[in-house]
Amino acid sequence: MSMNFEGPKYDDAVMGGHHSPPPGAAVLGGLTGIQTRLAVVDIPVKVSALKEALNYGQAGLELVIDALKDDSQTVRRSAFLLLKHRTEPMAIAALKKFNPYRFFECIHTIQAHRSWVLSLAFSPTGRQIASASKDKTIKLWVRDTGRKLYTLKGHSHWVSAVAYSPRSPILVSGSWDYTIKLWQRLGESELHSFPGDSEIYAIAISPDGEFIAGGSGDKTIKLIDIAKKQQVRTLVGHQGYAMAVAFSPNNQLVASGSSDKTIKLWHRETGKELYTLTKHGEQVCAIAFSPDGKILASSSFDQTINLWKVQTGRHICTLLGHTHWVYAIAWSPDGQTLASCSRDNTVKLWQVKTGREIRTLPGHTRATCAVAFSPDGQTLATGGDDGTIKIWEWH
Repeated sequence: MSMNFEGPKYDDAVMGGHHSPPPGAAVLGGLTGIQTRLAVVDIPVKVSALKEALNYGQAGLELVIDALKDDSQTVRRSAFLLLKHRTEPMAIAALKKFNPYRFFECIHTIQAHRSWVLSLAFSPTGRQIASASKDKTIKLWVRDTGRKLYTLKGHSHWVSAVAYSPRSPILVSGSWDYTIKLWQRLGESELHSFPGDSEIYAIAISPDGEFIAGGSGDKTIKLIDIAKKQQVRTLVGHQGYAMAVAFSPNNQLVASGSSDKTIKLWHRETGKELYTLTKHGEQVCAIAFSPDGKILASSSFDQTINLWKVQTGRHICTLLGHTHWVYAIAWSPDGQTLASCSRDNTVKLWQVKTGREIRTLPGHTRATCAVAFSPDGQTLATGGDDGTIKIWEWH
């Protein structure tokens, strides 16, 4: 006898299975059943219902999008993961309004250094992390596993800052031994050392990879031409240590923050001072331009973070929440989120548009001194005064 097994017809009931039902098919419980399950308080039931909802076309997709606003973080996280790779315009639009960084979890804790981790940087590909420490070393790590690749030795004092060149296989470091050094990114070779007149507190590399800015204890910012291996300009104007420096994304501006409590914006090519920003009540520890270059963020020993409009120098808002010095800040690549770390042992994530704190990442038990986002925005690295590095991702 011939047996004819056919797939479900339009009006058939589908009892689960691994495939989506054909258009119009009735799945046991139906869309109404899923809506009912999403209305209960049982979290596993709601998560299971979300997974089935995507079998129901646009109506089901809308239910998953609505779940991004659920009271339960577990449900919001499940909805985000279900939508993450969807291509429908409404899903993409919903994700643009949703901030997933609240779901970051620590996936690695690296016992990295024998003393404070003062600076962190991701390579342009995002596959490598560099850390600088008070133990006078720089170490390079594999992002995905936390495995150490190299230890760079050559500085004779604290290594206060580290940065990758965006255009060449070079790593740059600044130290309290008065030097800025160039290193081979895929090895342990020192390529060049620029001597200075005082401690180097901060460094930055221009977006085109051609210049280094170094903030130092002699109150100046020095601009160095990497190819020519020579200093080309000195920015003078601060009345205290130049503790933070940054290049604007369009490569036209240099920003500096100082122990004199001010931030200055300079024209890179001419060295002309454009603005002096005064709002902080204590020394400025860190500054960072937003990815689009429209906003400058600054952090201070006064426990605050300030946001400024770059074009005019106007103060936008103050982010309040830390209870001790705010050592470092970093922008997410999409410009929607700011990360900050503090001597109050916390790492905080902020929604820039509203100025609200999204989340405090748990885990560090001592002061957190360094923070960096990966270029793809999928990973956050933080460093503490106990020598540890924590790698955070969403799961």
